[in-house]
Amino acid sequence: MIEKEVRKEEDQANGETQDIPAPPPIVPNKGVRKQKLTTDEEHEKEVKALEYTPSSSSSYTYYSKPESKNETGFSGLSNQGATCYLNSLLQSLYMTPTVRKTLYEWRYKADKHGTAERSIPYQLQKLFARMDCSKKRAQKTTDLTTSFGWNRSDSFVQHDVNELCHILFDAIDKSFYPQLYKYRSALSKAPHDKGKIDEKFKNVTLEDALLSDKYAGVMIDYLHAKNVSDKEGKPIGRTRFDRFMDIQLVVHGMDDVRKSLKAYIEPEMMDGDNQWYCEALDKKVDAVKGIQFKTFPDILTLHLKRFDYDRRTWQPIKLGHKVAFPFDLDMSPYLTTMEAYKDQNKIDYVYELYSVMIHSGSVNAGHYYAYIKDFESDNWYEFNDSRVSPITTDDIKKMYGDDDGSRYHSTNAYMLMYRRKGTSENVSREELIKKIPEEILHKIEEENVEFDESAKAYEKQQSMMKVNVYYKLKSETTTVIKLKDDESSSGSSSDSDSDDQIALDSMFEPGPTMSYSHHSVLRGCQKIPFNIEKSLPLKDFLKQVREKLSQYDFWGDHAIEDIRLRESDHDALGRCFDGQEDEPLSSLNLSEWTPLYLQTKPSGEDWPVEHRSIPLHVEFFTDVEERNMPYQSFNVNPDDTLLAFKKLILEERPSFAKSDDLSLLLLTKREYRLSKCDTYVDQDDKVLERDLSIEEHDRFLAEWVSSPTEESPAIAHLKWKEASVGVNFSHPDDPESFSHHLRIDKTKSVAELKAALSAALSLDDSRIRLWSHSRSKVFRASELEKSITSSYLIYDNCNLKLDIGDPFSSNDFMLDVYYYDSKEALRKRLDESKKKNQEYVAAGVTTRSRPVAAFRERYNLPRYFSNQEFTKIDSFHVSSTQPLSELRASFADRISVDPSELRIRLKKQHTFAPGAVLVGDDSPIGSLVSLSERTSFCISHVPSSPPISKGDVLVSVYLWNRGAWKLGPPFEFIFHPQSDDSSDSFKKQLLDHLGDSCSIPIESLGLTTAPYGFSRFHRKECSMTADRPFESSYEHLLSDPLNLSDGDILLYCDLRIPKREIPTTTAVSSSSSYPSIHRSSSSSSREPSLKISTEFDDDFSSDSPQKKLEDNPTQKKIEEEEDVKAAQKKIEDNFSDEKKVDVSSPPHQIISDSASPPA
Repeated sequence: MIEKEVRKEEDQANGETQDIPAPPPIVPNKGVRKQKLTTDEEHEKEVKALEYTPSSSSSYTYYSKPESKNETGFSGLSNQGATCYLNSLLQSLYMTPTVRKTLYEWRYKADKHGTAERSIPYQLQKLFARMDCSKKRAQKTTDLTTSFGWNRSDSFVQHDVNELCHILFDAIDKSFYPQLYKYRSALSKAPHDKGKIDEKFKNVTLEDALLSDKYAGVMIDYLHAKNVSDKEGKPIGRTRFDRFMDIQLVVHGMDDVRKSLKAYIEPEMMDGDNQWYCEALDKKVDAVKGIQFKTFPDILTLHLKRFDYDRRTWQPIKLGHKVAFPFDLDMSPYLTTMEAYKDQNKIDYVYELYSVMIHSGSVNAGHYYAYIKDFESDNWYEFNDSRVSPITTDDIKKMYGDDDGSRYHSTNAYMLMYRRKGTSENVSREELIKKIPEEILHKIEEENVEFDESAKAYEKQQSMMKVNVYYKLKSETTTVIKLKDDESSSGSSSDSDSDDQIALDSMFEPGPTMSYSHHSVLRGCQKIPFNIEKSLPLKDFLKQVREKLSQYDFWGDHAIEDIRLRESDHDALGRCFDGQEDEPLSSLNLSEWTPLYLQTKPSGEDWPVEHRSIPLHVEFFTDVEERNMPYQSFNVNPDDTLLAFKKLILEERPSFAKSDDLSLLLLTKREYRLSKCDTYVDQDDKVLERDLSIEEHDRFLAEWVSSPTEESPAIAHLKWKEASVGVNFSHPDDPESFSHHLRIDKTKSVAELKAALSAALSLDDSRIRLWSHSRSKVFRASELEKSITSSYLIYDNCNLKLDIGDPFSSNDFMLDVYYYDSKEALRKRLDESKKKNQEYVAAGVTTRSRPVAAFRERYNLPRYFSNQEFTKIDSFHVSSTQPLSELRASFADRISVDPSELRIRLKKQHTFAPGAVLVGDDSPIGSLVSLSERTSFCISHVPSSPPISKGDVLVSVYLWNRGAWKLGPPFEFIFHPQSDDSSDSFKKQLLDHLGDSCSIPIESLGLTTAPYGFSRFHRKECSMTADRPFESSYEHLLSDPLNLSDGDILLYCDLRIPKREIPTTTAVSSSSSYPSIHRSSSSSSREPSLKISTEFDDDFSSDSPQKKLEDNPTQKKIEEEEDVKAAQKKIEDNFSDEKKVDVSSPPHQIISDSASPPA
């Protein structure tokens, strides 16, 4: 297809048009019956050949721009939707020479490796070969993911790159050497039957290696009696050798990878009450438990476990703090120290970093990409899906993390790959390419040829331009379409055979004057598309158009000087290109598919005079004191001169005329940047469109000057406005009326602005305070020294307020105060409102707002008060040296209550939630809270509430029915920790507070904090609430991990009530009785697990646990329930044992109670 198109375009090069063999369609006149041409079959075919096919179904072939490899010489990988995690891992494997060498030397055989479409090594081999040899900028991974057994939807689900690493290597091994994989799998299940297994797989070449062997090392998981050995000097206890693919490092609380490695192998002592029962010694003994490394692989992978849980809220978070990693890593210090298990081969385990896989985002979403080193050039590159770009070592160090970053969203290193120095193969790229199978290289060469042809076709396409030429038929009577010199298709126009003719519209050329209505210009026109060279001169193109139309009888014999092309926008005719006949089409600013109208005139006559207009907009500058200049629009002929435009302005706005000398009327074309404005001086004879490039909807400034050479006062004024700021301000006696206006230079200080405002109102500046009305913020002494430009509170047309008083010091603040109703008080008031409403209805009063209005009047609250928890009362002047009692009295007076019945609390920033309770009336405010402009208070009227002392904690408490998944009404509870802030102390005080209303014994009372964001949950009776650790017990509530404080929410429950479990099979829908979480998650499906299937899976599934579960649904359900309980316990275990190993064990893992390491 590409060859045909290229050949076709090459034949039509050198200025020739690639015309479409599509003569114009003939539109029958309305009211005239369309009749047959003739019964002659050949004539019908010829007429049919003249019918034009629309461009949507034309033979044009559009080529997208083929992107080739950039200067780096590396290909990227296309992202199928959410496969960035796959791309970053594949690119790291590709840049590992030993992996490419192993893959290229491997040969696919259908009888051993299954079908080619499902052979993962074969598809990976082809992908890497394309990345090496293809000319394309990015390679597709669809063939590879198809071999995974994925469908289209699987490509839109993102997974963890570390999880993919384990699953992908296992799938590759199954298909790489299936018999060797089966042998190792059988040996891992029955290591004591090695003789039988060797006999069964005697044809297997044990010297072969799986791809994962290059990434696998051996670790020792041990539990030994302390300081006790057997006769051979080996420690007594349990020893297990595990094959690991990576080392998963805990980074919580760590700032360096080496510290995390040291903590990884640090032993755990089991003594005292935690002694270990040793069967060999038949008694409990002190023991040592831990992990040590026996050998390390050639390619060492470190997984930084940045996804963790918030110790306080139990919500998943991403750790973004700094964790440094070395470019050269010596792993020798982390080898086993047990003599019996030391590797006898003296290997230098010194590694060099070559791949950093990066995660940018949060626990819920993000993007993976990789920084990878090229071993040939020692240069580092960023592989970000299809983009490959060079980077520096400084860029890599930025991926350590940032201690000042967010705990939820960050960009940092997630997986590291190191290559062992000295023994690793370092094969050049040219040598690797020689190992690629011939059939794959041949296929890539064909693709490169196709790519080159596509590139040439694209370049050819870019040198061509597609335009539509519209024309009208020169015909006064009905005629028959026929080609010149075509006797076979000629027809008679007599009345007798009129039934064999086509009736055409009576079309005519435009007259001397043209009037354009909507779509009237091209109405009834015929269209011919042209594909022409952009370098073709306009006159040559016009000749080709004439030659094309001269083929038909219905086109008259027009001389070349009697036709011309006009630009058209369907509504009106545009440029006629007079004087530009010798210019190439590329210089005419024509866009693709520009409609061009072919205009004709009788021979010897002049071109018709046209009346067209474009809208232009003029601002009239008369006085610098004007805040807004008058504005008017004019319809102007673009072929008129500038002088004619000036006359038109004065004709339609005679009040602006000041002189008969129009050279003193200065016009300036307005631009967004004043430096780009163009003032027209001594250019009255210039044509607007042709000479001055004036277009429709251009804006102008009109002004009178004393001399034509005088600089534009309007531009000088606009520059002054651009460098200044205009503010509205009020008089202290009328603070809400901003009727005064002042403009001042932006470079002035705020203090100078304050002085200018005071002078304008004849006030003493030393006693004036300046306020921002929109922010209710006063300008302090430090802010008065700043320039106006640097103040975000001062901008054009802002409102500033002046009042009289002492200046604010650094201890003074203007803070917002809200009235806060707790949920309990709000519920009571709403209940009272319902009763009052019933009384009003019974009395014939139908106003439902009466209870709210009464409550608003009772506390002197704003008129917009409603049944909400928080209602802003006002802004108050607060000093950090002011005692709390004085502030309490001020607030109490505002809402007319007794100060002793008023509770003052902080309002949490950015949320509508109460914070700490302020206690200590004799203490200054600054000693109780750190005041700032963003501090807010909330007050509550609590006449019957017990007093709160220093050290007490005020919390909200809910009762959770874990069997019915129901929450009781909330209530406020004051916890008096005194010397005991344990959960048991809290439970005792809570039971005393509840009294007889609660029958839960203290040993059955479960207590926990609410889930993170609980107050904003759309539905609080959800799985997040049900999954809280009610059984947990805490020695200290006021310190880690809970850090209980004022305003927190606690949940308690009766542990005797059976817990309704969370569904585990599928995600619940919003209509289910098991809601999952608030709003968004209730109707979403659970993310599918990552799975890569091969054609050899059935060979291992007969004895697999998964196969047994499928055959026994009851057992499967039991195990699923156990998995849920194990998952809930896993979170607690994750905190109690931070060194816990999360190593994926492939089927060929070797486990032994003996001291012999794996072969």
